[in-house]
Amino acid sequence: ITTGDNSYDTDGSDMDSGENYYDVNVGQHYSDFIFPFGTGQSSTYTSTATENKFFPAVGNHDYISDSLSAFQGYFSLPGNERYYDFQKGGIHFFCLNSGIATDGDVVEPDVLSGSATQHRGDESIMANWLEGKLAASKAHWKVVYFHHAPHSSDINAATNKGEPAMRWPFYDWDVDVVISGHGHQYERLKDTANLNFPYIVNGA
Repeated sequence: ITTGDNSYDTDGSDMDSGENYYDVNVGQHYSDFIFPFGTGQSSTYTSTATENKFFPAVGNHDYISDSLSAFQGYFSLPGNERYYDFQKGGIHFFCLNSGIATDGDVVEPDVLSGSATQHRGDESIMANWLEGKLAASKAHWKVVYFHHAPHSSDINAATNKGEPAMRWPFYDWDVDVVISGHGHQYERLKDTANLNFPYIVNGA
């Protein structure tokens, strides 16, 4: 699994519509985990995969002019490919799209919910989807992952210490751990108000 920002331009900024670096930044290293993988994705690399084992979250750098067409063209993921779930053994993974572009615009329609212009967080269509999926899951472990960290000590997010819009009631919904990225560091945080519920930031 990834916590988003799967590909950047060569200078570390967003890719633009004329330059798609997924093959260089992802396929070169992970093609053997991606299925299906063929000439539609790469004229350079091949894959031995017979099932998909690469499950990326969407990050702000995965948007090109507020579009995920390059991301969705490169990967074949469950559901609508922007957010989805899958199970491996006793672990049920739930991948969300925090849905915020590099310029701060909220671009995921299912967190805007209708005519809203602000991120609706745990009152959104996507949050309702997650809550329902979690309630129906019989898995022993439930892992939620996405890009923008709800809590962080990242100095680049010092004003709000994370993304408040993604502070959902994960503990109440029976999640075991939340993994996120965005900040370029590794942190293990605990919510002392909820039995030390763990948040991991892995954007390194």
